[in-house]
Amino acid sequence: MILMDRFPDVLGHDALKERLGRLLTDDRLPNGILFYGEEGRGKRTLACAFAREVLRDADAADPSGAAREADLGR
Repeated sequence: MILMDRFPDVLGHDALKERLGRLLTDDRLPNGILFYGEEGRGKRTLACAFAREVLRDADAADPSGAAREADLGR
């Protein structure tokens, strides 16, 4: 079990949390991730939690925010 506690607001989805946590830990994010399934199953909750972790890791890697400002054309 790798870092399932990175998504504490997501109940269940243990296998998906494990896989997403491994992507973050290994720093091997694909260009896109598709969250699909039946309505009301927590896709949006899991996707938002994952996005928060991706942004948190990016901020930790560049605490000055220079890369983010460069992306925004500042």
